[in-house]
Amino acid sequence: MPGTVIDSGVVNPHRFEFFLYGHGGIKGTTVPAHYTVLHDENKMPADDIQRLTYHLGYMVSHRTRSESFTAPVHYANLAVARIRNILSSPPTFDFTGLHENMLDCVFYL
Repeated sequence: MPGTVIDSGVVNPHRFEFFLYGHGGIKGTTVPAHYTVLHDENKMPADDIQRLTYHLGYMVSHRTRSESFTAPVHYANLAVARIRNILSSPPTFDFTGLHENMLDCVFYL
Protein backbone atom coordinates (compact mmCIF):
# COMPACT_ATOMS: atom_id res chain seq x y z
CA MET A 1 0.00 0.00 0.00
CA PRO A 2 1.45 3.43 -0.90
CA GLY A 3 2.84 5.27 2.09
CA THR A 4 3.78 2.14 4.02
CA VAL A 5 7.01 2.63 5.97
CA ILE A 6 9.21 -0.13 7.35
CA ASP A 7 11.62 1.31 9.90
CA SER A 8 12.23 -1.59 12.26
CA GLY A 9 13.18 -5.24 12.03
CA VAL A 10 14.94 -5.31 8.67
CA VAL A 11 16.86 -2.04 8.98
CA ASN A 12 20.11 -1.38 10.82
CA PRO A 13 19.19 -0.17 14.34
CA HIS A 14 22.35 1.97 14.48
CA ARG A 15 21.50 4.05 11.41
CA PHE A 16 18.57 6.30 10.51
CA GLU A 17 17.15 4.35 7.59
CA PHE A 18 13.79 3.10 6.37
CA PHE A 19 12.01 1.45 3.47
CA LEU A 20 9.09 3.26 1.88
CA TYR A 21 6.43 1.99 -0.48
CA GLY A 22 6.01 5.30 -2.27
CA HIS A 23 3.66 4.10 -4.98
CA GLY A 24 1.06 1.49 -5.72
CA GLY A 25 1.93 -1.14 -8.27
CA ILE A 26 0.01 -1.14 -11.54
CA LYS A 27 0.80 -4.79 -12.23
CA GLY A 28 2.45 -7.36 -10.02
CA THR A 29 4.49 -6.47 -6.99
CA THR A 30 5.74 -3.15 -5.68
CA VAL A 31 9.33 -2.83 -4.50
CA PRO A 32 10.03 -0.38 -1.66
CA ALA A 33 12.74 2.26 -1.90
CA HIS A 34 15.49 2.19 0.73
CA TYR A 35 16.36 5.55 2.28
CA THR A 36 19.21 6.38 4.65
CA VAL A 37 19.36 9.75 6.39
CA LEU A 38 23.03 10.74 6.33
CA HIS A 39 22.78 13.99 8.29
CA ASP A 40 19.84 15.63 10.03
CA GLU A 41 20.89 19.05 11.22
CA ASN A 42 17.26 20.03 11.92
CA LYS A 43 16.63 17.06 14.24
CA MET A 44 13.36 16.25 12.50
CA PRO A 45 11.32 13.39 13.96
CA ALA A 46 11.48 10.18 11.91
CA ASP A 47 7.75 10.35 11.13
CA ASP A 48 8.12 13.83 9.63
CA ILE A 49 11.06 12.81 7.43
CA GLN A 50 9.19 9.71 6.26
CA ARG A 51 6.05 11.76 5.51
CA LEU A 52 8.09 14.38 3.61
CA THR A 53 9.82 11.63 1.64
CA TYR A 54 6.48 10.09 0.73
CA HIS A 55 5.04 13.44 -0.44
CA LEU A 56 8.15 14.18 -2.52
CA GLY A 57 7.19 11.16 -4.61
CA TYR A 58 4.24 13.18 -5.94
CA MET A 59 6.36 16.17 -7.03
CA VAL A 60 7.48 14.85 -10.43
CA SER A 61 5.89 17.31 -12.83
CA HIS A 62 5.08 14.98 -15.71
CA ARG A 63 3.42 12.23 -13.66
CA THR A 64 -0.10 11.96 -12.30
CA ARG A 65 0.78 9.17 -9.86
CA SER A 66 3.42 8.90 -7.20
CA GLU A 67 6.92 7.70 -8.04
CA SER A 68 8.83 4.96 -6.29
CA PHE A 69 11.61 7.48 -5.58
CA THR A 70 11.40 11.14 -4.61
CA ALA A 71 11.39 13.93 -7.18
CA PRO A 72 14.97 15.08 -6.39
CA VAL A 73 16.24 11.54 -7.01
CA HIS A 74 14.17 11.25 -10.19
CA TYR A 75 15.46 14.55 -11.59
CA ALA A 76 19.06 13.73 -10.60
CA ASN A 77 18.77 10.48 -12.57
CA LEU A 78 17.42 12.39 -15.58
CA ALA A 79 20.27 14.91 -15.37
CA VAL A 80 22.90 12.17 -15.15
CA ALA A 81 21.38 10.33 -18.12
CA ARG A 82 21.33 13.52 -20.17
CA ILE A 83 24.91 14.41 -19.26
CA ARG A 84 26.05 10.85 -20.05
CA ASN A 85 24.35 11.13 -23.43
CA ILE A 86 25.93 14.52 -24.13
CA LEU A 87 29.41 13.37 -23.14
CA SER A 88 29.26 10.06 -24.99
CA SER A 89 28.20 11.45 -28.37
CA PRO A 90 30.22 13.75 -30.60
CA PRO A 91 29.22 17.40 -30.39
CA THR A 92 26.50 18.30 -32.87
CA PHE A 93 25.90 21.88 -31.84
CA ASP A 94 28.19 24.87 -32.22
CA PHE A 95 28.12 26.86 -28.97
CA THR A 96 30.12 29.75 -30.40
CA GLY A 97 26.92 31.42 -31.61
CA LEU A 98 25.44 31.67 -28.11
CA HIS A 99 25.70 34.84 -26.09
CA GLU A 100 28.23 34.44 -23.26
CA ASN A 101 25.49 34.94 -20.63
CA MET A 102 23.65 31.89 -22.00
CA LEU A 103 26.61 29.52 -21.66
CA ASP A 104 26.09 29.03 -17.91
CA CYS A 105 22.29 28.75 -17.97
CA VAL A 106 20.40 25.77 -16.66
CA PHE A 107 18.53 23.59 -19.10
CA TYR A 108 15.27 21.90 -18.16
CA LEU A 109 14.60 18.19 -18.02
